[in-house]
Amino acid sequence: MAEDKHPGGRPLKFESAEELQAKIDSYFESCYEEVWTREINEEGKETWTPSLDRHGNVEKHLVKPFTISGLAVHLETDRKTLLNYEDREEFFLTVKRAKARIENFTEETLLTTKNPAGVIFNLKNNYGWQDKQDVGLSGGLNNTNQDLSSLTAEERRARIDELNRRRGNGASTTA
Repeated sequence: MAEDKHPGGRPLKFESAEELQAKIDSYFESCYEEVWTREINEEGKETWTPSLDRHGNVEKHLVKPFTISGLAVHLETDRKTLLNYEDREEFFLTVKRAKARIENFTEETLLTTKNPAGVIFNLKNNYGWQDKQDVGLSGGLNNTNQDLSSLTAEERRARIDELNRRRGNGASTTA
């Protein structure tokens, strides 16, 4: 009997959203390092004790930034494959939440860094951010989408003169 093949190509790396979420959580945790304090006791022996935050938890400091590619490497896959999981209904929210956390970290970095060019590049390419300029025209121009290439030079000059008159600019194309 022939071996059953996976109907949709290569089998999934993660069998469930829960498995993927556990590995995503592991990635975020790996970006932190516990803070320990060195102490010398009465006998001169060195000891290390964890520093505690105000809630009594071991204090942790971020030692590497959250990134999509960093998450992909931690998951032993590549960025494109990870992002493709977002297209699958069962993994959509899991990947979306991880991306939102990374985007939030990246946006906060944008506000605190001295050279934001790389952060801006990341936000544009990974999160759909874009530079937006609103350009408005004034002066009552009508038919701005009209093709003027078929007009004669004299007709073009007449149009320019009319537009200048409307704008209150007395300049004329005729001498």
